[in-house]
Amino acid sequence: MSSSTLVVLLLATVVSVTLAAVTIQRVDAPEAVYKGQGNEECTSIYTITLEPQWTTQANDIAHSPPHGKNTLGYGSIEPNRWVDWTVPITQIGADYTNQPFANNPDKQAQAKAKFSVTALTEPSATPLGFISATSRMYHSVCVRVRNVGRRWVELMVQTTNPNQQMCVADWRPDNITESRPNLQENPFQESCGKGDLYVCRSSPNQLISTGVWEDKMNVKFYCRDSCDDPMFNFYFRITASQEIPKTTVNGQWVQPDGEDWCMYRKSDDYPSTLLNPYPANYIPPVVFASSTSSASTISVSVSVIVLSVLALLLL
Repeated sequence: MSSSTLVVLLLATVVSVTLAAVTIQRVDAPEAVYKGQGNEECTSIYTITLEPQWTTQANDIAHSPPHGKNTLGYGSIEPNRWVDWTVPITQIGADYTNQPFANNPDKQAQAKAKFSVTALTEPSATPLGFISATSRMYHSVCVRVRNVGRRWVELMVQTTNPNQQMCVADWRPDNITESRPNLQENPFQESCGKGDLYVCRSSPNQLISTGVWEDKMNVKFYCRDSCDDPMFNFYFRITASQEIPKTTVNGQWVQPDGEDWCMYRKSDDYPSTLLNPYPANYIPPVVFASSTSSASTISVSVSVIVLSVLALLLL
């Protein structure tokens, strides 16, 4: 076995690497590496825990720092929204505008030279809270989503190739204790799109007892049709509604039904929006020039009249 192959195998079998509220059990692993280990359709397996400090739009809980965006003070916009969490209000949101490597002039200069930002140029970055992943043909990137409860969930995908198709669907892990069956009254859902994919849906979790909901939401990302590339990169982000909680008869905080939550979400909040479409010193060309000269207006009108007369004479 070559040294390069060994490095690939070692990297592919990394277990329980934790980044923010994300744990990686398997990352972009060749099939030969994990064959016989269960969940064989998944080349990558993540467990993400949704938490308020990573909020992306001040009304959600998320899993990763929203690099490239300033969310400082989001917890103070509506303090009552977060009373069911023990996280201090001051820790909900932060200024991630030039993150990561905000204080590294070399990294910042390299990104700027590409008319980009470090949130998009650095492999460790999570632009706007999105995770970068790799999809392999006939396989999936699988994600366990925790801390969802009865909340509504937003699923967003953006491929680096705008013509690449991507799908997201409910995933049933091999371990029956962490999965749910595909029932007629609570069926698995699938959505597909090209380039950008946006889904906002209710949680599939079921009520176990009064005020207690199961935590078994699992999804997978994959290409189903028009998979031109056997392997391609994409971004994904999963957030859940954080409404102003209510109390039950026993004094417990519960999240209300967030059915209207999707209406208040910015559904075009994709990593590509961090790009500047033009350089800072770009001067747009004049496409349509206008003139205030009455002489030019008259000359154009006379020209039109002359051409019209000539056309009549030639009839």
